[in-house]
Amino acid sequence: MTEALPDDILIAWDGANAGTVGYGLSGAVGSTITVLKKNERYKEKIISDYLGVFLESKSQYLREHSTGATIPHLNKNILLDLQLELLGIEEQENIICILNTIKGLITKRKLQLDELNLLVKSRFNEMFGDPLNNNKKFAVKTGQQCFKFSSGKFLDKHDRVFEGYPAYGGNGIAWKSRKYLIDNPTITIGNPKISGRT
Repeated sequence: MTEALPDDILIAWDGANAGTVGYGLSGAVGSTITVLKKNERYKEKIISDYLGVFLESKSQYLREHSTGATIPHLNKNILLDLQLELLGIEEQENIICILNTIKGLITKRKLQLDELNLLVKSRFNEMFGDPLNNNKKFAVKTGQQCFKFSSGKFLDKHDRVFEGYPAYGGNGIAWKSRKYLIDNPTITIGNPKISGRT
């Protein structure tokens, strides 16, 4: 099994998470993960975190140019053709510092949103009671009475674009599409969580 070192870059190569980038990690690597090691010529000229955040910024682009009818696989040639601006070490460190600050703010905001979601659920239960035991004795309807269930449709790789309608996969928005399927508001459910609402 392949071993990854903290200086390596990891990329999920196949599946719904294809294009996801990790760095600063070490350990055994599974078959769906590709390990990128810096070329000896540039080993001292590129900070791994700088290369990592660059590839993170290209993850959507890599997904949009993946191959595979049902299971996406990243295209090696697309990855190798990416052009990285080779800045000085100090400039790379400054960029990493700024982006880490932004990531910290995003993480903090996500935690705040999670807390707000818990507040909404708490208020819902306070107003309407526990939906599982219906302790407020509201009239009950089955899911079949309330909504129509349908599975998603396969999106051909030629219809995947940079701008357009969001195409939801099991883990959220997988790509963009030139076409849309429905006009009415709908709830989309992925695995293992609700991906979004359109």
